[in-house]
Amino acid sequence: MGEDRYALADHNGHTHVAYVLELSSRQRPDLPAEIRERFASRRFIAVNLPDILDYAGVELVLIGASKDAERELGIRIVTEDESLDTAELFARLRLNPGDVPIDPLVSGRLR
Repeated sequence: MGEDRYALADHNGHTHVAYVLELSSRQRPDLPAEIRERFASRRFIAVNLPDILDYAGVELVLIGASKDAERELGIRIVTEDESLDTAELFARLRLNPGDVPIDPLVSGRLR
């Protein structure tokens, strides 16, 4: 089993997420042969089939996109103007807005 640590860091007007998963270097995921074959001799592969994330010990590497990710990646990212009244966040978490402090959501600051 692994243990993780993460930090959110404000940096020049944007936020970085730093995340470290502490695993033993000897600990390897026990993957079925058909998934091991996807790796061939590589240590990393694209997660085009997310079933690989179902196995203990598999690590996910997140790489930030450029400022124009839509053009760079040829995708469209749908955004909405939401308020706390229209956000589905509370419903998804099965919370009522009054049950949790919302100041960090409104101000963008944890403290």
